[in-house]
Amino acid sequence: MTPHYTINIEWSDEDASFIATVPQLPGCMADGPTEEAALAEAKRAIQDWLETARAINRPIPLPPPTIESLARASALLNKSAIARLIGLEQRTLNARIKNRTPLTPKEAERLQSALQDNNLALI
Repeated sequence: MTPHYTINIEWSDEDASFIATVPQLPGCMADGPTEEAALAEAKRAIQDWLETARAINRPIPLPPPTIESLARASALLNKSAIARLIGLEQRTLNARIKNRTPLTPKEAERLQSALQDNNLALI
């Protein structure tokens, strides 16, 4: 399974193209004439970045947690505690997991921080 890293895409007047960056992987970026092309190139850049990091024994940052990773692990997690960590009511978290409603960046950041504090990861 390939980890899911955040890909930010913005238009660059200077480059006259869309620029895709991957915040968790330093220096990992790509561009393209359309958002779709930049996204496709970014996905290839992620794979290249990971392959290179493995080849040179560079530490690979974990991707941020997603609603999909929470859904996969939900049977093993204390959803009440997770909900409190990210600032949601448990029933709201349950509904979001069921409907695959994405975490907000702030929620993902809170969860990632709590996981790191406990030497855990969801990928």
